[in-house]
Amino acid sequence: MSSIDSCRGLSTVDPSHIKLKSAPPCADLKSFQAAALCWHEFGFQVVPIKPDTKITVVKWDPWLENLSTDQIKAHWAQYPNHEVGLIVSDNYIVFDADTPEAIAALAGIEEAFDLTSKLIIKTARGVHHYFKRALGSFAKTDSHSTADYPERIDVKTGRSMVVLPPSTGKFVEINEAANAGELTEADQGLIDAVSRHNGREAPRKRIPSPSAPKVTPANLNQKMRELNAMLDHIDPDLGYDDWVHVLMATFVKIDVALAMLLDLSRHWPEKPCCWDSATLHQPVSNF
Repeated sequence: MSSIDSCRGLSTVDPSHIKLKSAPPCADLKSFQAAALCWHEFGFQVVPIKPDTKITVVKWDPWLENLSTDQIKAHWAQYPNHEVGLIVSDNYIVFDADTPEAIAALAGIEEAFDLTSKLIIKTARGVHHYFKRALGSFAKTDSHSTADYPERIDVKTGRSMVVLPPSTGKFVEINEAANAGELTEADQGLIDAVSRHNGREAPRKRIPSPSAPKVTPANLNQKMRELNAMLDHIDPDLGYDDWVHVLMATFVKIDVALAMLLDLSRHWPEKPCCWDSATLHQPVSNF
């Protein structure tokens, strides 16, 4: 019997149904320079960060204005131990779940919308699910105290930074996208569902307040009123980390007395939509 005859009667497999599992892009690169180049080619705005931190080593805007393969090669050739971050931008959104409760909640929301993230990064505490944002969608960064709200999901978009593999504690768990353009699209419904799960109103563009008065070296009470007017221009729904940065900038750039800053942290934000501002007191005390 020929070898061909011996195969008769066996079931055949349609080659079009065979899926070969290739190594995820940017997953197994040990060099931070190679990883930065890979993620840049993927379509991400990479930025160098200090090892095992979320601190960038360059100013964002000048770096992004000149972002190129040559710039990446030159920087990491000089600083090979710098790890790799991503400036998320308005094109993308990252849902950050740090606890089993948050991971389960995110999975449930995605299932309700019949959506699955094509890029999932494993972190030391949980997972990051990457999506591209639908054209015309509105979203904003949000963060929470994991200890107080273990079920909530942090949101990174716009001028936010997340850490990419192979930086410390970051690993590619799933990557089914050849480039960032192939990421699953997050529409307004998904974004709003995450916000509602987090106890927030659906994110929408905020109507700006009238122009705040200019800060002048007047008496402290007047300066306090002016600072409150300035802060009124900032979305009170910003996450914890963002508000710490706002108050730190106020302390450093406007030369506000620590006692005044502590008073600001106790009374702002005061709107019902916002989390308990008393949690800002401890970081402000450490300035």
